[in-house]
Amino acid sequence: FEYAQSAIKLGAFDYILKPVNDEELLNTVKRCTLLVEKEEKRDSLLQDLQKKMKANSAVMRERFILNLLNGYYPSEERARQEFRYFYKSVDHYNYLCFVVQLDELEREESVEELNLLQFGMCNITKDYADFIGENDVVLSSNGEVVCVLCCQDSLQDFLKRVVASAYEIKALIKEVFHKTVSIGIGNPCQDILNLSLSCQQARQVLLYKAYL
Repeated sequence: FEYAQSAIKLGAFDYILKPVNDEELLNTVKRCTLLVEKEEKRDSLLQDLQKKMKANSAVMRERFILNLLNGYYPSEERARQEFRYFYKSVDHYNYLCFVVQLDELEREESVEELNLLQFGMCNITKDYADFIGENDVVLSSNGEVVCVLCCQDSLQDFLKRVVASAYEIKALIKEVFHKTVSIGIGNPCQDILNLSLSCQQARQVLLYKAYL
């Protein structure tokens, strides 16, 4: 019996005492088979979910960024953990948020034209942001393009590069879509939890007409 107990501890499914009863042996094998099949299905389901999660990581990352910018996170530590999960590094980085806002929208714009315009604004912003550092560009519920940037440049150099890129973004959007945009830039920060403040500052800049 001690050997049987040791076997169970080492991972054996069950044990049968001698003399072996055929029916008991058959039932034990059936239960073991069912358990193995159940675990295989579970493993297969988890692998499938992991693949789908990776395929939808961009959506999950965008949702996290929007929540972070709005100050929606369960705890500071949780926010930092999620940021480390989605970003390569958070050490010795500077962060900044800027907002691209369409100045005027013609009433006769169709849904397709508006979607193309917003998609184009996001892509143009993303292209220029890629030259600065790791970034996320998201479209807010009110149609603003919000960009979060991470860069290891000094705060002064970081801000200079963002301002220069903002002018390029404005010029290209006007050239492609014949629309003008305003860009509000928040203050750089060294803590991801201050990105919501940087975003608020960017929106205040737009609100008070102190934008580029």
